[in-house]
Amino acid sequence: MIKYNFFDNLITKLDKISFVDLKKIFIDLSDKYSNIRTVFNSMAEGVLVIDSEESVLFYNKTGCRLFQIQQISEGTSLKNAISNTKIYDLLKRLISKNDKIITEEIKLENEKYSYLQFSVYPLVKDGKIIGTIIIAEDITEKKESENKLKQIESIQALTTLTAGIAHEIKNPLGAMSIHVQLLEQEISKCKCVISEDLMYSLNIVNEEIERLNEIVVNFLYSVRPMTVNMTLTNLNEYLDKIIDLAQPEMQAKGIKFHKDYEKLPAVWLDENIFKQAVLNLIQNSIAAVENKKGIISIGAESRGSYVYINIKDNGDGIPDDIQLKIFDPYFTTKSYGTGLGLTIVYKIIREHKGEVTFSSGKGETVFSIRLPVPFNEKGLIEYDG
Repeated sequence: MIKYNFFDNLITKLDKISFVDLKKIFIDLSDKYSNIRTVFNSMAEGVLVIDSEESVLFYNKTGCRLFQIQQISEGTSLKNAISNTKIYDLLKRLISKNDKIITEEIKLENEKYSYLQFSVYPLVKDGKIIGTIIIAEDITEKKESENKLKQIESIQALTTLTAGIAHEIKNPLGAMSIHVQLLEQEISKCKCVISEDLMYSLNIVNEEIERLNEIVVNFLYSVRPMTVNMTLTNLNEYLDKIIDLAQPEMQAKGIKFHKDYEKLPAVWLDENIFKQAVLNLIQNSIAAVENKKGIISIGAESRGSYVYINIKDNGDGIPDDIQLKIFDPYFTTKSYGTGLGLTIVYKIIREHKGEVTFSSGKGETVFSIRLPVPFNEKGLIEYDG
């Protein structure tokens, strides 16, 4: 390693050092600098160092990518070095605080959303701050894991807290429905004239009882342990059947539809339960595009040990500020519905050892279901039913 004050001592002895020795020293220094650079370029974190005038002194290979640094030379100003305005504005704000250590996260929109964490440290020499060290870390996987954990914890808490209440609500709803039916029967036997207002009110009561019952049933479905009866399923035929169910509504609403899949592997499914998950996602897409020239497509493909089912629409997209909430129980942006549709989808897919994710931007939203493909000792299990 290069000793502290090495260069100061070297300068004082330059006149006494031969050219050959000096050349050896600089070759050795070049090798050591190359080794140091290799260490920094091997780091998973991005490193950016600037001086007190905010000129770039150093950056490593990962830093070039995470900070989105243009091809520059050392000494370029921070403003000219950082191509992403959002990153530059954040760094400028953190540097201006002049605190010892600051850490802050940022969300960026590239091909998909990514999360970066920036930490700012003072660059100190001889007790004086002469610049700033900035460390960048890609925390996208960490954030996604945290979000998934929050969704699981939210569902578990909901199960523990309110399943019993929902069950108690269902019982009086059933009794109310029976007595309304008895009342209608008594009215039908009566020879007196029944006003239209009375019949209208009875119909409203019936509809509201049915609506409340549906809310309770969906809720209990989303929180109770699910029993799945898995069978090896021809995925091509299965998706074709689901499309046949959904197409009449899409045609009636003037929505164009495309399907994009060829030969798919067999997968283990509870066909009745899984159908509800796919239809829920299709219904969401229909709601997103029914008031415009809508296009919905269902695609599927096999990649490695998984098969992916993708449901895409050209709606307005999901706003950034609610994207982390859409799988949460009771969260909805609609004026109707229970807010449990995507919670149920999430639970069904998890019961199938799968995963549901989404990406959304202006003019396109894609929900993707990932399912494991069954293998045995001979390889891929083929459907022979």
